[in-house]
Amino acid sequence: MAQTPRSSALLRLSKRYTIIAVAAWTIAGAVIAGVWKVYEFQTEQARLLSESLAKQAEVIAERDEARSQAALTRRIEAQKPFLQKKLDLFFETIQQAQRLTEWELDPKDETWKQATKRFWELRWGELEMVGDAGVRNAARLVGQQITETEEFPSRDRHDLRWAVECLADELRFAIEHAWGIDRNATRESVLRGEGATGKLPNGCVAGNRDPIRPAGMQPLKAKGNLHQVRSPQTE
Repeated sequence: MAQTPRSSALLRLSKRYTIIAVAAWTIAGAVIAGVWKVYEFQTEQARLLSESLAKQAEVIAERDEARSQAALTRRIEAQKPFLQKKLDLFFETIQQAQRLTEWELDPKDETWKQATKRFWELRWGELEMVGDAGVRNAARLVGQQITETEEFPSRDRHDLRWAVECLADELRFAIEHAWGIDRNATRESVLRGEGATGKLPNGCVAGNRDPIRPAGMQPLKAKGNLHQVRSPQTE
């Protein structure tokens, strides 16, 4: 059957549009593939950059930590002679104090006299020099209990032992802080929340104030402990 001029024109037009559609689809596919490749490339670059920055931050953190540890080591080495002397005095102090906790030890006994004599020497001298406010407070608590026991030898020595335990803990806290184990700027006292903290002894400006006592200790009765607390205004 012969084609009419009109049908021939429609066929040619259909082929033309088919060619155009195929070409457009090919171009669109190429564009989409190109865009996807760009997206994958940018995503990969962003991931690599993120990993690089994370590694750099880790290296910087490790370097800063190493520097901090090195600085701490140098500081401790420089302070070692003083810290060793401080450690020796702390151990001697607690050794003298613990000798007084025996129930059977009479205050008139020579062992008691020698231990208290050396304890008071440490309390008023070397310990005041190398200690801090927390150590000073704990040493004063032991001193109060020594005074109580000497005036009332038959008194229960529970509070004396308690005070010696407080002193031992306070000395340990001070050692940990001095050697950098506790990195807080201000050392905490075993009497947390009671205000007995600080970097330096406060005997010069607060020697007329009673030491902070743990709740539960028996009231003081010895005459040597019943002094009147003076305020700075009355001096």
